[in-house]
Amino acid sequence: MLFRLLMWLGCIPWLVHSLALVDEISDADPPQSGYLPNHNMQPPIVGSSSFAYFFAKGYRNNAASGGVANGIYNFHAVNILDLTDRPGFPVLVDGNNADNDPTRYFVGGAILQRPLVTLIGSTVYGAFGGHCDLFNYTRIIAGVSIEPDVEVNSMSMEAAPGGPPVTLDITEQKGGTADICMAPATDGRRLFVTTGNEPYEYFDPYECIGMDAGDRDLGSGDVALLDPSVYRGTNGVTRITVTIGKNGKAYIMNADNSGGFKLGPGATDNVLWTIISPNAVLGGAGSYRLEGGYIYLTHVGEPTLAYKLGLDQKDAPLFSKVEQSPDNSAGRVDVGVPTVTTYKGQPGTGIFWVTDV
Repeated sequence: MLFRLLMWLGCIPWLVHSLALVDEISDADPPQSGYLPNHNMQPPIVGSSSFAYFFAKGYRNNAASGGVANGIYNFHAVNILDLTDRPGFPVLVDGNNADNDPTRYFVGGAILQRPLVTLIGSTVYGAFGGHCDLFNYTRIIAGVSIEPDVEVNSMSMEAAPGGPPVTLDITEQKGGTADICMAPATDGRRLFVTTGNEPYEYFDPYECIGMDAGDRDLGSGDVALLDPSVYRGTNGVTRITVTIGKNGKAYIMNADNSGGFKLGPGATDNVLWTIISPNAVLGGAGSYRLEGGYIYLTHVGEPTLAYKLGLDQKDAPLFSKVEQSPDNSAGRVDVGVPTVTTYKGQPGTGIFWVTDV
């Protein structure tokens, strides 16, 4: 991992500082246990101070190799002016037992931190999970408090009632989560993520076993928590989340009642609405809160689709397709998350952006 601090003189960037971290894996280890091009997009975040916070992977004792079991994650707090770590950092994340299950603990060599990180108060949260078709489904949310005292906490994902059991053997090849780049969503007190296994408040598609068997799992698109001042129903639904995966289905959920597993009519999905889309999404949903409220989905090798918020006959929120982009996205993974900017929040000035290289 290489960070560069650039200053701009006119339109010319000048290199001021650079920081190279030991985060490469040796050729002897499976590529998915380390860093791959276009597979690890977790830029640092900067809070109210002049520090950037991020997780970086390497081997114990800064070794150049050591096998999967010796892979570790450190958490850094870097001064953005000179790229030096704060006193007391980096902090080792590995070996910490999960708060909700002391028998489960963080094994950095078998997991990746692909999404961005989220700051709630003085704690930075990172989402970790097995990459694609290596290792097991175990996923951990790790939180590192950055002040006043540094402390590492974590929560391991648990199997849903009636869902597939958790695979504890890290060498068993059962795949894992595939979140691409979205940070865990938050309402200021809760985190919303997609995962191969379920935490306490969860949603699991009724067809999850078949989805996993066909490599069409949900975890490739993380959760978007929509603005509750716009995206809501008149039937008591006050917070809405959207998630989508490799099966092309976008699930519109009540953020205060995610839906569980097979709790809908006829043991189907207990969600507000399901959008059937043409292909996988490996990123997430974007939104535009003005002019009635819209969401955007960019599918692999397909146009970006725009959906407008409305209400069904029971006054529950629903989304209807209203437009699509004239061009297709790249026919591969890691197309960026749709983003909309405006001029001073004025209606009619929205510009749609998506990274597609």
